[in-house]
Amino acid sequence: MRETVLSSNSLTKVYLVAVLFAITGGMLLVVQNQSLFFLVGSLILFSMLVYLLNNPIPGIILFLSTKCIFDMFWFIKLPFAEFVDLNVQRLIGIVFPLVILGIFVLKERNFFKTFNTTLGKLICIYIAFNFLMIFFSWTTSGAMVLFSKMITSYILFFVFGVAVFVEKDLRKLIHYFLICLWIPLTIAYLGNLGWLSLDSFIQNTQYQNAQRIFSSTGELIGTRLVGLYSHPFNVVSYLIVAFPLTLLMLFTEKNPLRRFFYQINFIFLSLAMWRCFYRTGWIILALQLFLWLKMRKRRKTMLAVILICVCVVLMNLSFFTSFYESFLVLFSPSSENVLSAFSGRFVIWSFHLTKFAASSRLEQFFGHGLGSDHAIYYEMSDVLEPDRGAAHSDFIRHLSDTGVIGLGIYVLILVLLGKELLSSIKQENDRFWRAFGQTVLLIFTGFLLASIIGDPSLNPSMSWYLWGFAGIVIGRKFLNNKWKQERGRAL
Repeated sequence: MRETVLSSNSLTKVYLVAVLFAITGGMLLVVQNQSLFFLVGSLILFSMLVYLLNNPIPGIILFLSTKCIFDMFWFIKLPFAEFVDLNVQRLIGIVFPLVILGIFVLKERNFFKTFNTTLGKLICIYIAFNFLMIFFSWTTSGAMVLFSKMITSYILFFVFGVAVFVEKDLRKLIHYFLICLWIPLTIAYLGNLGWLSLDSFIQNTQYQNAQRIFSSTGELIGTRLVGLYSHPFNVVSYLIVAFPLTLLMLFTEKNPLRRFFYQINFIFLSLAMWRCFYRTGWIILALQLFLWLKMRKRRKTMLAVILICVCVVLMNLSFFTSFYESFLVLFSPSSENVLSAFSGRFVIWSFHLTKFAASSRLEQFFGHGLGSDHAIYYEMSDVLEPDRGAAHSDFIRHLSDTGVIGLGIYVLILVLLGKELLSSIKQENDRFWRAFGQTVLLIFTGFLLASIIGDPSLNPSMSWYLWGFAGIVIGRKFLNNKWKQERGRAL
């Protein structure tokens, strides 16, 4: 089997550049000067792109590790691109996937043959179908933004499938990513506790009120962990990815010092999810830990986890009570609290489904065009507060945007992805790679649950890592099978 081996010198460069960027990012938080940020940020980004072109695998490690830091500066608008509302986060989200796509298309002669599978073909059909739906959208520019968010994850899936990662590469990527994630989470913690003022940054976000959580009686329960991200769901997305990766490193790491770091990180991430006050996130984290222990056959630890979860519920009883009340509202639609059920999602979903039922047969099959779920907000503005008109569900959004056909293709892609991951894990003999496949399966489980009440497919904070890591797992299965076939012919 062909492998890409990195020299210790290359890995040292990745580490130094990652640390340098983290320090620079912290300094820029103090400076709060957008012009200076644009100048320094451009130099850093240009250096990273040059490094990526010369060292593809280390460059990928660098970009994916520091993405969580770049995302903090989403409110920095590029001065020459105001007419397309292009910020730092979107620029990196578009440039990085396209650059590595170009690198590997030119580098790998069999790039388009590698994923000549049902899943690969279906993803291509899905991308083409969504591209056509741009021209039926109520806003072409908005639809292009949604399409770019969606397609970048699949680009990483195909690229990572042919970019052969050895175990050392992957460990470096995970290790640096977990280290870099401490920076935005620490800033969020300090701001959440009132030890660091984020007012000058928070005034730039439209989600100021989303930080405060109230009970059904109007009592303040807590403040969500947001920090400098544009929305609490960004924090939750990173945690859904980082938590299983921490479990993987705890299970496979032999270095005592690093094991200690991962133990601390496990506690750190758990507390971060707790402070997010995101009930679905709590359920996902508990489920990921439960499934991981089940796969490891740790029954006593599973019992301890269940007891801890019960304690968490008791500590946040008022928060979970409002969750229970939301279920009761579903069975009494005439209730005055119907608007608050699941943060208004029940009304949103009902409105979208009613809109779908009233649409023509053509619109039911093909949808209303990308971004139509946002357009429905204008029809709901007298019912819901601003910025609540989006579907708040990947499945509802697909039904609204691309109709039954688009939703059917998307669901089939998810089913095939799960099937391919399970097949790859079953065929894998290496201990680390088998555990990594199980880790990706846990991220996929979190992705599916988050898709019910959110749109993680449009959130690179989760979708990039899911589809990129899935590409590594499935690509390794493909290369292993190819190696076995070539070895069989040689014998």
